[in-house]
Amino acid sequence: PPVAPRPAAPPPPPAAPKPAAAGQPTALAAGESAIRAPMPGIVIRYNVQEGQAVKLGDTVVILEAMKMENALPAPTDGTVKKLGFKAGAKVAKGDILAVIG
Repeated sequence: PPVAPRPAAPPPPPAAPKPAAAGQPTALAAGESAIRAPMPGIVIRYNVQEGQAVKLGDTVVILEAMKMENALPAPTDGTVKKLGFKAGAKVAKGDILAVIG
């Protein structure tokens, strides 16, 4: 006997907008650079504090992703304006982890 076609699955519900983490910077001022999460992960620690001067390439944050620790460097010389998360926070790809200005 012929097999009846299966009904199509309903489309998934639209994704709810992700709320910004408390204190997470969302916009950059002129002259500021962001360190963004290159992939989802967990913030292990920051090696700097807000107000601290950094040089290009200095490690700012350690992000654990895929069971590996990734040292994320300062993209420019400047001062740490904002740290976006606390140690232990889960982050999504593209989240702003720190702002250098």
